[in-house]
Amino acid sequence: ILVWNTPDTFVYDGLKHGVSATVEMDIHVSAIEVTGYTGDSAIEAGRYVARATGVNNRNFKLPENDSLVWVILPSGIDASSFTLQQSSVTYDAMSHPATFNTDSALHFTQDVDYTISYKAEGTDSTAWNTFPPINAGVYDIKISVHNPNYEQVDLTGWQMTIGKAPITVTPNVTKAKVYDRTTDATVSLESLSGVVGNEDVSVSIVAQYDTFTTEASSIRSVYSLTGGDAMNYYLSDSVDVSEGTILPLQLTVVGT
Repeated sequence: ILVWNTPDTFVYDGLKHGVSATVEMDIHVSAIEVTGYTGDSAIEAGRYVARATGVNNRNFKLPENDSLVWVILPSGIDASSFTLQQSSVTYDAMSHPATFNTDSALHFTQDVDYTISYKAEGTDSTAWNTFPPINAGVYDIKISVHNPNYEQVDLTGWQMTIGKAPITVTPNVTKAKVYDRTTDATVSLESLSGVVGNEDVSVSIVAQYDTFTTEASSIRSVYSLTGGDAMNYYLSDSVDVSEGTILPLQLTVVGT
C-alpha cells in the first residue's frame, strides 16, 4: 500500500515544498522505499499532482493511478509591504507617478507583479485609472496585486498631494492722478513669474486709492488668477500696497 505523508497543503513563502510517500506491506520483507516521483515538489503557488515512479525492490510494483493532489496556497499580503517614497510634490505640468519601496522578501516589480491606480480625493470608485496625475490636488492611490503567488487584492490607504505652484506678480503702478471724485487707480501687469511654459494663466487687478480726496497716500492692489490653467497656481502675494497721490484738480476761471 502506498501511503502519502502529510502535510499536503502549504502556503507560498518562496521556498521549495514537497510531498513524499511510504510503502506499507502486509508481509515481512526488507524495507521498500519509493525511489522516484513526478510532481512531488514546487516553489510557486499552484495545484500539483504527485506520482511515485518506482521502488527499490524489483519484485514489487507501485499501484496504478495512486497519486496525490497537493497545493501551495497564495500567501496573504497587505499594505504594510509597500512604502510610498514621495507623497508631496509641487505642480510642474509633468505627470507624477507614485513609486513604492516593497518588502525585500517580495522581489516585486511594478507593472509585472502589481499595478498602481489613481483617483482624485472624494471621487467614487469608478474614477480609478492608471494615468499618473498632473494637476494640483490630492489623489488616492491603489495597488492591485496580480502576482499569482499572492492573494489577488486591491490595497489602498496612500495619498499623493500635488501642491499648487507659486506665482509672483510685478505690478506697474501709476502713482498719481488728478482728482476725479473716485478711488480708481491705474495698475497694470509688468511681469508674471512662475508660470510653467506657455500655460494659460493671467492676472486680474483691482486697484483703489485709500480715499478719493487729495489726502490719499496709498494704492491697494488686489490680484486674482484667471485662465484655463490657473487652478494649478497660487499667488505668493495677492495684495500689494504702494504709495499713491491724488493731485488737486486745476480749475479755470473765466471772467466777464
